[in-house]
Amino acid sequence: MIEIQALALGLLSSSLAEAQNILLTNDDGWAVAQIRAQFNAILAAGYNVSIKIYVMVDSVRFGIQTLAPTFFGDAKPDFVVSGPNIGALFAQPPSSAVLPPGVILNVNFPALSDTCTSETVQWVLTRVFPAILPLDVVTCDNGGKLPDESTVVGAGCFTSVSVVDAVLEIDADRGRQADVLARLSALGFVCFSQ
Repeated sequence: MIEIQALALGLLSSSLAEAQNILLTNDDGWAVAQIRAQFNAILAAGYNVSIKIYVMVDSVRFGIQTLAPTFFGDAKPDFVVSGPNIGALFAQPPSSAVLPPGVILNVNFPALSDTCTSETVQWVLTRVFPAILPLDVVTCDNGGKLPDESTVVGAGCFTSVSVVDAVLEIDADRGRQADVLARLSALGFVCFSQ
């Protein structure tokens, strides 16, 4: 998803002021859109990037030992970027799982500035697609309609958190939204009025 690009670039720019050579890997293969989006975003940001896909540890080892000298002129990578992962890594979710089974989150961060900092960002439970019917978790007197993430992120210093069905890749039902809202309550979700 596009948010992955922004997150990857944010992490790279804040952590790697001097780094230029990036080894990119995942365990899902080169054909998934997410790894290609990461590659394009890192390349567009001006880094030298090499991509290597196999089993994660083997990819990194091979990339550092074999590909890096070819692509980076005998230099080792300054940084290794791994993921994002598509699908489950566990046959059975661990008992301490943060999210309920079958759920992924789509998180959008605002652009940070002098007035919007990591300390002032507010978290809002959202949905990916605008709501037509009141099918969402009832919170903040919303009448069962969560705000959509584009509206929330475009409104200022807000981070949107949308609960998504991992199989159907659509907004999750209100029961799973409520479950995630309860599990992530420590984020201090705020009410958003449109």
